[in-house]
Order: sequence, then structure tokens, then C-alpha cells
Amino acid sequence: QIKSKGTGGPGAPDVAEQRDVLVTGTVQPGSSVVFEPQFTWHGFRYAQLEGLPCANSLRSQGWTLRTAVRATATFEASEGLLNKIWRMCLRSHESNMMSVQSDCPHRERFGYGGDLLGTAETALHAWDVSRFYAKRIVDFVDAQRPDGGFTETAPNAGMVDGGLGDGSGPIGWGSVVPQLQAWLHRYYNDTATLRANYEATARWIAFLQNAPKERIEGGLGDWMATEKVPVPLTGRAFMVMNFRAWADINRALGKLDIA
Repeated sequence: QIKSKGTGGPGAPDVAEQRDVLVTGTVQPGSSVVFEPQFTWHGFRYAQLEGLPCANSLRSQGWTLRTAVRATATFEASEGLLNKIWRMCLRSHESNMMSVQSDCPHRERFGYGGDLLGTAETALHAWDVSRFYAKRIVDFVDAQRPDGGFTETAPNAGMVDGGLGDGSGPIGWGSVVPQLQAWLHRYYNDTATLRANYEATARWIAFLQNAPKERIEGGLGDWMATEKVPVPLTGRAFMVMNFRAWADINRALGKLDIA
């Protein structure tokens, strides 16, 4: 992955290569070696192999790795392009399902709340992600800040871009916690996750209610949008999303006085 010079953080290379090195100095001539990385995985389109004595001395095979979620939907159209788009979407999700739903499989691999919020309903239609997403709620609750804010990533990697203060991430990224719970109830009738994380979610809502206006309206906005949207507008829209999801959660739990 190539980034603008100096944008990767302290110690980060401008060009991040994915490279595995197999040392064959102790391999006896005529013997075979099986190499399979044990502690990492790679996201890639092409693989380049160098240093082989001859092309027919190698057999290679790629394995698709992801969390074992069960496919629940199929799609087929008479238009071939639509089928390719469907398969592309599936592969994009599957390459980012290794214990957490990550932002990319090749460099950061972080569990950003914003990426999850923006793509969760696609996954909810394509796989049974009931346990996978219930676990993601637990990840964010485990990383919750003392004042009730949620971190930008979970597990927490320390980013606070456009954050709400005290280590919390931006409002749009923390919004995944109540909204994803509302979706879990809508798609799976899951009330156990709502009950288990009710107090943590209530602390988040109270945190938003007490947050300074300039922080609510000073997040990351409509991230990576093709057309610019005012950041303050998206902050207020996320507030509405949170309160609607909180109302849905309380209705699902029979707390009509709060809903």
C-alpha cells in the first residue's frame, strides 16, 4: 500500500509491502518444503514469487480465511456486471472478517466503528452475523472510556480523529454501538445483547447529551464522500441516529417510559 509521504504515523513506511521470506539454506537438495504462514495473513490481488531455481519447482495454493459466518443469501441476475458486483462485495466483506470487521486486510486491519456502521446492513443480508456482531458490541463496550464515550476502534488502537474527548472517537464511529444493537434486534430478534449492554449504551447516550456542541459537530463528517457534506450537519444527523436507535432498544426491552 502506498500512502502520501509521512502520513502513516511514527515509524510507518511510505510503501508498506507484504512480504514473506522462506530461508532454504538448510533444505537438502531434492527434498520438498511446505511453507504456510502461521501467524499472519495477507490481502492481495497478485502474488509475486522470487528466488526459485525453476518455475516447475513450485506448487502454490491460496486459502480464503475469515470468521466462520454462514451465508444466508444468494443473488443472480441476467446482467453479468451485476453478478460481478455482487461477488466483489462478498469478497470485500469476507477479506475483512478475521475476528473483527476490519477496514482493510492488508495494512491497518483495525476494527473501526465507522466502517462497520457503513457496511453492516450488507452483511446482515448476506450472512448470519448474529454472533459475530454481538461480539463486536462487546469489543466496543470493553474499550468504553470512563466518561461513557466509545473509542474509534475496538480493540482500541488509540486513534482519536475528530474525537469527543478523553480518548473517545468521533461521534459517527461510536454510533455503531446503539445502531448495531437495534439492527441485531430487527434482523434476529436479539434482546440478550441489548440487555447485556444496556448500561454501557445508556452511559454513551448520556455522554452525547452532555458533550459540547462543537465536539458533536466537529467529527469526521461523511467520511470519504464523493461530494462534500458540512461536518456539523453530519454530527447532528448522527445524534438523531443514536436517539432513534436508543428508542428502538428501549421499546424492544419494554422500557416504554424511556422510549
